[in-house]
Amino acid sequence: PTATLWDLAKALSSGSHIVGITAAEGASANVPAGIDKVITQGMLFKYLAPSLHALAVHVRDVMKAPIITVKCSSNALRCFEIMITKKISGLGVVDEDGLLIHNTSTSDIKMLITVADLKDLSLTLSIEDFLVQLRSLQASHKTRVPVSSCNEDDDLKSAVAKLLKTGYHRVWVTNANKEPVGVMSLSDLFRTLTSDHPLQHKRGGGGGGGVCAC
Repeated sequence: PTATLWDLAKALSSGSHIVGITAAEGASANVPAGIDKVITQGMLFKYLAPSLHALAVHVRDVMKAPIITVKCSSNALRCFEIMITKKISGLGVVDEDGLLIHNTSTSDIKMLITVADLKDLSLTLSIEDFLVQLRSLQASHKTRVPVSSCNEDDDLKSAVAKLLKTGYHRVWVTNANKEPVGVMSLSDLFRTLTSDHPLQHKRGGGGGGGVCAC
């Protein structure tokens, strides 16, 4: 309960999307010692967002690069295998011209496993067909854009606004030609805010680079 916002951001910067807040022992006869509340990345991000808008930094100062992308014709199962073997939580999906058109993440795998209506969705489909069918069955995605992106030269506040609007945990970063060159996740944002050099340019943390053809 004595943890600071910095402590929470640090804990949420290394892959965990949720942290537990313990109750102070003896604080109340009705509250046993142990986890009393939980804080998620999304909760902390929404709380910090107004302050983040005031930071005079660019997306390129926070984003992670290089990244791994897959072609829209890639096999869906193969794409999820890449996430597992590369130990990453998301992939950008590009068209034949290398332009970003979709986003897939480990949340799609969890959805496929846990939602009964999705159990007949085949992993032998191309990742594009798989995602189109998956999104059409998800009520929460019917009014959301398939992928959120911004330019590497954009101010951080514009990327923060997109994350708030979409509710996504990452925004893909594109260059002037609309080709994906990086990604900025909530983890990256918290990691930058709590690092020894918070505005140092981030490179080499994307788990690989270029298009992974499969």
